[in-house]
Amino acid sequence: MLVSGDATNEALYLAGHLFKEELRSSNIGLLLGTTPKLFDTKTGVFTDLIDSDLILVVGANPIQDQPVASFFVKRLLDKGTRLIVVDDKENGLTPFAKTTLKMEDIGKAVEIADTAESVAVLYGTGLTEKAALNLKKLEPKARFIALEPGVNTRAAVKFGINNGFQASAAKVLYALLGEQDWKRDDIVEKIDKDAFVIVQASYSSPLIDRADVVLPSAIWSERTGSLTNTEGTVQMANQVVQPAGKAKPDWEILSLLADRLGKNLGASFDDISARAAKELK
Repeated sequence: MLVSGDATNEALYLAGHLFKEELRSSNIGLLLGTTPKLFDTKTGVFTDLIDSDLILVVGANPIQDQPVASFFVKRLLDKGTRLIVVDDKENGLTPFAKTTLKMEDIGKAVEIADTAESVAVLYGTGLTEKAALNLKKLEPKARFIALEPGVNTRAAVKFGINNGFQASAAKVLYALLGEQDWKRDDIVEKIDKDAFVIVQASYSSPLIDRADVVLPSAIWSERTGSLTNTEGTVQMANQVVQPAGKAKPDWEILSLLADRLGKNLGASFDDISARAAKELK
């Protein structure tokens, strides 16, 4: 199973329980992966940035992946906070940075950060092993904030949807794409030609073209559901318009599938949402 980190808590709860626990599947992964965990301690929150005189962004593109984080950063730059961006890819914060470095120069970034009084480190999926080792030198003085790709990746990990995915091993593939703009032709090409592919999505993609069955999924404004942000706060998003055509909310599609398979994973949205919230605590 392939799962989008933008799905609701309710959909992720159902996906985890249905495919991992009921159907005993271990080939389950997230479309965009997860950010490695640097320390066993609790990750920081965005308000930790406020008192920082230097912000170090490593292997993350907040403007693209976490707009709220980029808002905090840019607001603090106006107050004199310095910004260092360390990334091998194009980064939206580069024009705002006092210093921009490649990942191989992470040591220099850490040396500069070590001279600051208060340091905040934002890191993402682009973090390398070498960079992680260097960043640990700042542990006594810095606050570390992991930026996950996707608005609800933290909840997906909590529900156990992060085992890694091997396309070539799938005989039946269920892809919960939702609204994810996912165009990984390299993975699509690895799917066995005889594999049965089911795609739950809001928009077209290369995987849609390969699918045997397509289940139209409602977009964010057409569904009610909760999300867990990077800081671990659960927030409810309410439906504002009716779904187009035969599209249904992500959680409802999975709930109907569970019912067809004779698996009782919740009788209503409120029931499923309550179960999901309990596991997220």
